[in-house]
Amino acid sequence: MIRAGVIGTGSLGRENGAVEAGRTLEPDGVSRRERDVLALVGEHLTNAEIAQQLHLSVRTVESHVSSLLRKLAVDDRRALAVVAAEQAAAGTRTGRFVGAPVVTTTFVGRMREREEVLRARSGH
Repeated sequence: MIRAGVIGTGSLGRENGAVEAGRTLEPDGVSRRERDVLALVGEHLTNAEIAQQLHLSVRTVESHVSSLLRKLAVDDRRALAVVAAEQAAAGTRTGRFVGAPVVTTTFVGRMREREEVLRARSGH
């Protein structure tokens, strides 16, 4: 379905901060998935590497990068990386704890190993 909207306002199909598909947006109009792509651009990954990590097509990543350039009003990928670095420094990476690994291991039934990892993380 195509809806009419005002070009450039970011209002196409949005009501109360939501997009038709149910995705929520940040105050700057960037979706959670775009925020994930932005963080990986900040880590200087290529579109293909980002696509592999997020399980997307390269074309979808290209689309997200294009959208980010427009929404954040920056000229190129380097500027996006700077924005990503600023947001990471401010701890605003949506949907994840800053500095936490994306993939975690379950320690069900492995209490001794879990305790060793926790001790190692705390530096004791």
